[in-house]
Amino acid sequence: SRSGSRLGKSCACRDCIWRDCTRPNYIWRICVDRVKYRRDAARQIRDAILIPADTEPGEYQTRLRLTISPQGEITDFKVISPTGDKLLDKYVQRGIRRAGSLPPPPAELGGTLDITLTLVRR
Repeated sequence: SRSGSRLGKSCACRDCIWRDCTRPNYIWRICVDRVKYRRDAARQIRDAILIPADTEPGEYQTRLRLTISPQGEITDFKVISPTGDKLLDKYVQRGIRRAGSLPPPPAELGGTLDITLTLVRR
């Protein structure tokens, strides 16, 4: 749990491992806040993406870099690694535009957010 011992748990922020982390608790909370924000932002973007009927069934991944204003507006984005399906990649970009904004990011985020999305066409 957050308030309990962190011993033996891995930190999802990739900056540390809880069992080896000597950072003060407030830094650990910042790491957790970043992870939660990244997860929630990815879910919101993923929910805004429509997968076209012409896309072959399967699992697709894409990596995105979003630039986010302090108010949460997505001011720019870049597809770091496309899905491999050109039509789906266009729909990913449309979905980001459709999402338009996210909740205001934690100040520690610095305005840039890299996320990986997994999209499934059944």
